[in-house]
Amino acid sequence: MIFSWGASTIGSVVEYRNHKFEKGNKATDWTPAPEDTQGEIDDLKDTTANQGQIIQSQESRLSDLEINTNAITATVQRVQSETQTSLDGVEQSLQELSEQVSLSLTSDQVNIAIEKKLSEGVETVKTSTGFTFDEEGLTVSKTGSEMSTKVTEDGMEVSQNNTPVLVADSQGVEAKNLHASTYLIISGKARLEAYGTDRVACYWIGG
Repeated sequence: MIFSWGASTIGSVVEYRNHKFEKGNKATDWTPAPEDTQGEIDDLKDTTANQGQIIQSQESRLSDLEINTNAITATVQRVQSETQTSLDGVEQSLQELSEQVSLSLTSDQVNIAIEKKLSEGVETVKTSTGFTFDEEGLTVSKTGSEMSTKVTEDGMEVSQNNTPVLVADSQGVEAKNLHASTYLIISGKARLEAYGTDRVACYWIGG
């Protein structure tokens, strides 16, 4: 085997690469040596194995992350449940307190509340039970009823369909269509009651 090259100076370096030795007298194109190809295959196997280990490591991390996510979700749900339970308890306590406050109200407190409303410029205060407070006094009239009662500083008036049927004041009591189921006592000394079917009897009961 002979190597030759052109003129060179001292210190020059000549490199020969990709040699191929063939047996026989026919030249063929250059091909890598089998051991070089096997080395590349081995390197590729090592790289593939390393990538597989990396993938397994990532899958393990994803699995751990999923477990942590599930744990966080369970914790959040538990906190939400406990919070809702606490809110329900607070709401129930407030409801019970409200009922206790409502039951503990006295007539004086109601009067103070009404006076406060009136002092704030409210001319009329109405309740859901049919009570109306205004500058004229107290009116009691249930929705849909033909009867109403008004109490003022001067007296009391009972009306039917807005027509007074009983008036009580400092002058006395005036009533229209007054009916007595058994008898009627006048001034504590006389009693009127039915006598038979078409007569009225007056009895003296005074001393």
